[in-house]
Amino acid sequence: MRSEILEIVKEKGVILASDAYNILKAREDFKEIIEKLAEIKPIISKEDVENFIIKKETKVALGHEVEVKGKLHQHISKDFEPNFRILKSLSEEKGIEGNAKEFAEMFRKKYEILEKLFNKRGINAKPISGLKKSSQKDVWLIGMVFDMWKSKNGNICIMLEDLEDSCTVIFSKSNERLFARAEKILLDDVIAVKGSRLSSNAIIAEEFYYPDMPNEKPKLIEKPISICVIADIHIGSKLFLEKKFSKFLEWIKSNEAEKIKYLFIVGDNVDGVGVYPGQEKELNILDIYAQYEELERYLLELPEHLEIFMCPGQHDAVRLADPQPAIPKKFLPELSKLKNFHLVSSPSWIEIEGLKVLMYHGASLNALYSKIRGLSAKEPEKGITEALKRRCLAFEYGVKQPYLPEEFELMLISEKPDFYFGGDTHHTGYACYRGVTIINTSTFQAQTDFQLKQGHVPTPGVIPIIDLSSRKITEKIF
Repeated sequence: MRSEILEIVKEKGVILASDAYNILKAREDFKEIIEKLAEIKPIISKEDVENFIIKKETKVALGHEVEVKGKLHQHISKDFEPNFRILKSLSEEKGIEGNAKEFAEMFRKKYEILEKLFNKRGINAKPISGLKKSSQKDVWLIGMVFDMWKSKNGNICIMLEDLEDSCTVIFSKSNERLFARAEKILLDDVIAVKGSRLSSNAIIAEEFYYPDMPNEKPKLIEKPISICVIADIHIGSKLFLEKKFSKFLEWIKSNEAEKIKYLFIVGDNVDGVGVYPGQEKELNILDIYAQYEELERYLLELPEHLEIFMCPGQHDAVRLADPQPAIPKKFLPELSKLKNFHLVSSPSWIEIEGLKVLMYHGASLNALYSKIRGLSAKEPEKGITEALKRRCLAFEYGVKQPYLPEEFELMLISEKPDFYFGGDTHHTGYACYRGVTIINTSTFQAQTDFQLKQGHVPTPGVIPIIDLSSRKITEKIF
């Protein structure tokens, strides 16, 4: 077995981690796993192998292998009663004073909640102040990244702080694997560090961890029903793709879509007014109320057996800062009267059929795309994976997307979701990370001038559908 595995690894020209080998040697399908991963991974880690096995066994498609189909299963979803609960949502803006105390409490809350997640994993670090009181060489610390820089020798240094004290953590460039991982650390990240004591206020890092998700198989249900996810409709824009959206509405009412029971609409429902300078030149509906009136006209066509959940995005009539409260009912007076239509915040948590959905438009992820090498809006699923590792949707305060202390717990992923539904990038992206099915859906807006200048090519009219009995993802293209 060992020689066969090493022969395939050599043939494919990849590097196989020793702990990944330990998993593969116990599996009959080791050849298939190595060959598939070798197409996309020059170095195959234990995590790569585990994720591949989970995806294979639960039929969740890998990136380009997403199955594209027209017809779906024959079961009729309207024969099943809806089973859902809105778990967490900010229904309206309550307001804050905006003082330093509120923001200090926000960061304290972030640290305390994420520290507890480390504790659940069995990582119980001593306070940073203990460095000054102990001469013990091996140490474990948990803290929030306050500052980050490179030393004269090219090592990565971070200032790590807990609720009482702070210290310097050094990631040596001689440890290439750890150094490469440390380059992805962001300000305000909460991490656990294992290292050796250098002085009373500094350690040399040997390993570090994010709060991360437990590695579990995706949960399935027996009912033969599906979820459909759309976003970024941008009603009011001259670039709104009316024909594609109308075809989508016709399709979801047809027998071809009878299996779909739940529809999630993940923000930027209208193009808004005054969102950016000169926007009025790109609008064909200049009044925000008129934009929502047009949106209502379309969405009132949706069939009654669907349970519909809608959250806002940056272009909607809510505040820009996260968490964004639900769109006020005054903008959607007819839809908000319907029993099957639910206005929720971004982010929000909804339980359907016993499965938890984290729904977030995704504006804060732009901080990840701009700061972490290898991430881009063209592959949003990779950015979402980084957010899940950090168990957080709020990054580097004051740098990109603003966020506020109000209901800040919504920006922390204190529970493990079964699904993450996002939008914002106008680009589809799918993944399964440690049992979490990641769906970043498409748009009904053509390429904007800004996207053209950025070299970003959207994927309009591509709609993902998720079968809850298998987690299999199919696409409908309009």
